[in-house]
Parts: sequence; C-alpha cells; structure tokens
Amino acid sequence: MDNLLLHPEARATVWDRVCDHFPRQPATWDISADGRVPIDDDAPLLRHGAPVLGLSFSPDGLWLAAAGGGAIPRADATVRCWNVETGDTLVCRGHAAGVFAVAFDPRTGVLASASHDFSVLLWNLEAGDAVFLLGEDSVAKQGLAFATTRPWLAIGDGHAYRGRQAALRVLDLTTGQTVFQHTLPPGEHVQHLALSPDGTTLVAATLDADAYAREVVAWRLPEGEVLWRFDRPEGAAWQGLALDPARDRVLLAWRDADDVRWLTPHALADGRALDPVSVGRGLLGALAVSHEADLAATVGEDALVRVFELGSLTPTAELPVAATGPTALAFSPAGDLLAVGTVRRTVALLRGPFRGRD
Repeated sequence: MDNLLLHPEARATVWDRVCDHFPRQPATWDISADGRVPIDDDAPLLRHGAPVLGLSFSPDGLWLAAAGGGAIPRADATVRCWNVETGDTLVCRGHAAGVFAVAFDPRTGVLASASHDFSVLLWNLEAGDAVFLLGEDSVAKQGLAFATTRPWLAIGDGHAYRGRQAALRVLDLTTGQTVFQHTLPPGEHVQHLALSPDGTTLVAATLDADAYAREVVAWRLPEGEVLWRFDRPEGAAWQGLALDPARDRVLLAWRDADDVRWLTPHALADGRALDPVSVGRGLLGALAVSHEADLAATVGEDALVRVFELGSLTPTAELPVAATGPTALAFSPAGDLLAVGTVRRTVALLRGPFRGRD
C-alpha cells in the first residue's frame, strides 16, 4: 500500500479541524524528550515502565510508540515513543491509569491512546499538542483502529463498571460526528478490533462478563449492518485480529482448549473459516500484519516470532526474541522492522528482511 501520509500543511489543517471539534485537552499533559537509547544493535531492547500491551509505528516508519499496564493498579500510564533511526525518546504523559492500545493515523501521523482511565487521547508529536478525544465515566477504552483513506477512528470499550455497558464506535475526526455506534450486551467488552482501509468494514473480537472469548462480529459501515458473527470454539481464547483486504479475509489468532495456538483466515464476506495454520503453544500470543510487505507474524510464550507470507500463510522465518512473555506485536509500514512487547516491560526491535531467515 502506498504511503498515505499527508504533506505537512495538510496535516496541520486536519489537526486544526480535530481541535475545533474536540477542543478539550487532558487535565494534565506533557510531551517531553527523555534522552536517547542505543538503537544500532541488531536487536535493541527498549524499556517501558509497564507490561507492554500496545505497539504502533508511525506512517513514515520513524517512530515506534509503546504503552501498557492496562488495568494494573498504579501502572506506568505513559506512552513512550522511540525514533528507530536515532534512538531519541519522547514521553507522552496525560493518562491517569494504564494504557491498553496505541495507534498512529496513517494519514496524519497523529497518535491515539486508549486507557483504563476511561479516556482516549490524541497526540500530535510534530506540533507538541494533545487532545482529549473521548471519555466516559466507568467505561475503560481498550481497542483502536484507524482507517487509511478516511479520517475515521474506531474505538472499542474495555471493562464497564457501575452498571454501564461497553460499546464500539467509529468517529470522524474532522467533523466530530459518530459514524457508527453499537452497544454490547451487559458484561461484554472488546478485546481486539480491526477497521478496513476504506472504513467500510469493522470486525471485533469480544469477551464475556467473565473475560472469556465470546464472539467475532463484522459490520458494514456506515449502515451498521451485521455481515456475520460466530461464537468462540469451545475453550478458545482470542490472541489477535487483522484484516487482509487484498484477499477479502480476516485473520484471527486464537488459542484452543489444549493451549495450541492457531492462525485462521476467515472469508470477509461470510466469516467462513478457511485453512488454519498451527503457530505453537501457550497462553499468550499476538498477531501483526504488514500489507506493504505482504507478511503476517505471530509470537507466543516460546519467545519465537513466526513470519508468514500473508497470502498463502507459508512460513518464511522463525526468529527468537531475547525476552519472555510476549504480549504485543507490530510491523513497521514497510515491513522491515518488527516490534515485540512483553510482560517484562520491554520492547524487542527485530530488523528484516523477514523472508528466508532462520
């Protein structure tokens, strides 16, 4: 996919529109430099202050954002951003509780963060600015996904408290309008979500009130029509979700009742499961996709990153990670870097190429 990053003047115009429609700022916030880390090793190990749950590369591939902590009490609530060429570090402070997800907008480079403090914040690293986008009492924010050709951001709610219900919504950042909203049944919440590049399809994997995998649902946007849905296989747990729009597929990473991890493509039209691929064993796992490089990658408790051709799901590389407990995975836009976040509060940065390596 071609780089969709707008030129600086257009990015500034879009940010002005965002600020017009969402004029609030976080109560206390700061974006500050935090020195430089060694980045020229073959596999540098970066450090965060919390178990890493969210990773995202900027659309130009220069910055890697990491955050975590989630619902852990008193977790490090910062979003740390590293320049992957120089090692320069920025720290975004504004959340009051742990963060579940981060995502860069491929059009503007604006960074979104979703937190257990019930809020979503937007960070303009280029301008050194921040916006309080969304916040609701007693409803954590867990999932984020940008469209690539529209100014749309999908937001999935996490745990809801005090009788509230979690929801999925898609916001148009330049008009302030809610394009789509769906309230989940009581007790259910979002674990993973994916938004198609053109914003016409939203897919979410949800959890029930006991935090067990519930179902996967796809909607057509903006109509909100349910395209398909299926319940979890018996004893399954979700580990990742991604779209493969070039092949009209959804990729679902999941773990079965015997702790075998699977990567299963589903037809985007009807949710039909296609040929699954076994990707190891273990309780933890994560999934990432690079559309430009046409690659998919998974990682699990064996600390082994498995890379596949996105179309055939044929293995292309297996790479050990110098960290245990992987919880997050992200490709750079060009597919030449892979970031692996762990419960050990580290981020391993792996360098490509990711074909033909053992």
